[in-house]
Amino acid sequence: MKNIWLLVLYCSFWGTFVEAKQLPLRSGDHPTFSRITLPVPLEQKWAGKQTDQGIELELLEYNGGFDISDVFKRMLRLRISEIQANESRLILSLNCACSSTIFRSGDLLVIDVADKGTPLSGPPLERSNNPDQLQAIRPQVRAEATKVVLPWIKPKPLPNTLLDHNNLTQRQQLAETTDEGNIERAELLLEMQSELVKEFSQAATSGLLNHNQLPSIGQEEVGQIEPESSKADEPPLQLDTKTNNVRVSDSMDRQFNSEGTAFLNSIAGVECPADHTFEVENWGTEQSFSAQIGPARNALSNSRDKMNAEAAETLSKLYIYWGFGAEALAVLNLDSALKNKRPNLVALATILEHGTQIGGSSFTQHFECDSNVALWAALSVPEIPQNILFDTESALLALNRLPSHLRKVLAPALSTKLLEYGDKSGAEAAIRSIERITDKLDAPARLAQAHLATAAGTPSAPLLEEVIETNSPQSAEALVKLVKEKQARDEPVSVETAKLVDAYAQELRGTELGNQLLETQIIALSKTNLFEKALEKFKVLSPSLSPKASQELYQTIVLQLTTNGSDIQFLEEVFNMEKRSLETLSTKAKYLVASRLMDLGFPLEVQKTLDNLTSLETSEHHSILLARAAIALNQPARAQAELKGITTPEAALLIAQTKEMRGEFLEASQIFAENNADAEAERAAWLSSEWDSLNTVISKPLASVATLSQTNLPTDSSALGPLSTANLAVEESNTARKALEQMLGEPSLQVPAD
Repeated sequence: MKNIWLLVLYCSFWGTFVEAKQLPLRSGDHPTFSRITLPVPLEQKWAGKQTDQGIELELLEYNGGFDISDVFKRMLRLRISEIQANESRLILSLNCACSSTIFRSGDLLVIDVADKGTPLSGPPLERSNNPDQLQAIRPQVRAEATKVVLPWIKPKPLPNTLLDHNNLTQRQQLAETTDEGNIERAELLLEMQSELVKEFSQAATSGLLNHNQLPSIGQEEVGQIEPESSKADEPPLQLDTKTNNVRVSDSMDRQFNSEGTAFLNSIAGVECPADHTFEVENWGTEQSFSAQIGPARNALSNSRDKMNAEAAETLSKLYIYWGFGAEALAVLNLDSALKNKRPNLVALATILEHGTQIGGSSFTQHFECDSNVALWAALSVPEIPQNILFDTESALLALNRLPSHLRKVLAPALSTKLLEYGDKSGAEAAIRSIERITDKLDAPARLAQAHLATAAGTPSAPLLEEVIETNSPQSAEALVKLVKEKQARDEPVSVETAKLVDAYAQELRGTELGNQLLETQIIALSKTNLFEKALEKFKVLSPSLSPKASQELYQTIVLQLTTNGSDIQFLEEVFNMEKRSLETLSTKAKYLVASRLMDLGFPLEVQKTLDNLTSLETSEHHSILLARAAIALNQPARAQAELKGITTPEAALLIAQTKEMRGEFLEASQIFAENNADAEAERAAWLSSEWDSLNTVISKPLASVATLSQTNLPTDSSALGPLSTANLAVEESNTARKALEQMLGEPSLQVPAD
């Protein structure tokens, strides 16, 4: 038993005496920020700052240096243009006015350089012009109370050959030196020794085992006496059993490599499968499908009908190579042990069969990996999470290495997911990878091209119509997108398109796409002005929709009805509309409804529609509508209150109307005239009693009539004789007759003959 401990402890400490290597820097680009990570022990003190030239990071009491050779292989020089390093300090030169942060994430130190306005994952670095002043950060130190200390036993020299329970020489030596009855027990002991060596070695490599200098243990604990001088130099073994940054299952509870796969670290410090784990391109050959499948199926069972697990694995890989996910799953299900042993094969087959991994992705930790697992991580989920640094380059490289028949299947799906993630250039590159190998793209690829066209702001209707005509599984999705695009562009939808949507909705009822088609059908019916049918189908579908979806769909119908519906259709729906439905409409929709109600002469309904808006939703348009309604309801005081502070020409004309209603005709006439409302100015002028001051606001023929109110007779007529008085009266009569004749001859006052 003592020999076992000697062997275990020797192996566990072997890695700790290896010379320390430089800390490797890993990098990655995101649409709004760039990230650099480096593995730093939790006890390591560090300090950082941001200057006008860039970012400086120093690891205090560290002089091992940094490996920066691979930094710009995965990161462009958009934000970080250069990195300089010495034994303990990093200097990052920036070529943008970016904000930055340095923070710890587990055993990693993370440096983020983000565009202006991008939220940072850690506290922003303070700017400093003093090169000697760094922003010191206290290190995170593991709690000593959580550490379990194992006794230190000085290792004895090991034999030249390490113990291996599969080594025949050791087994023979055991048989020679052990009683025959104890051979089985000795073999079991060898197996236990080998397993302990393996587990402790993995734990030491992962950092679960560390040194801790404690007083030496006594003779009774180790069974031998050691010199005092040697004990002081031999630290006891410690096991850290509680830490937030070590997953015990990664080293103690499971194998590092359940499928014979080497692992690398991602930018976030997650273990990444190496490329050869998912080398699907090497799972088949250039021979025909039948030439490969036949022999592989024949090898499934031997002459005694016993299944060959290795042959089953080979056959499942071959089916995956050819893109047959269901067949690969069927083969893997033949042996539950094989299915549990090869979960990656199950995952790939599921993705090929269903488009994503049903029940959740098993690649959630591998989005940031720079190996070909990035491709399958992207395909395993409905959409790539926005808050991660997805390695698009690795996914595209993996896609381009696939055989052409499999690339045609996976490229459209990857393109769509990259576009939704926000990487438009990566999405275009995925489609280009299959444009090079075929003259005519199939429906999924055409649909992906339509998504790209929409993102670029160009019409995608021609591409979508091509997909619809193929009558493929993608036709229904293309139909949904076509109707929504026409809705966004406010373009009409043909009756034939609406009927086609109805047919697909019936065919796919009960599915998620079928539910989308039902909503699309209602939109199509409203776009074709079939509002009664649209409202009927909405009432049937509404209970199965979420409150938000139901509100948005009803608002779409109301907007189309308000814009394109007849007066009778519009008024019938508005007057039958429940108060709750009216309140759920957006501000824009309420304004449109109120404007049409005002044009149709329903001012009281306008006030009911707009009175419940909050102060944050009101605008000049809101005030003008309420002022128009108040004027129509003979409420000039409220109209003037609504228009207070508004100086637009439309508001001025409304103010003139309120003054006219209040008998202030002269002011109303002047306001009308200033805003080029000549007819209204003349009307208000004639209503005014001060005709002698209206010559400037009325037309010349009417102005001459206005002067008739001015008499030329002297105040005291006794100074004139009877003849002079009579002559003046005749002259005034002639002037009045001429003015009236001129007014009656005015073209604007002529009444057309029937």
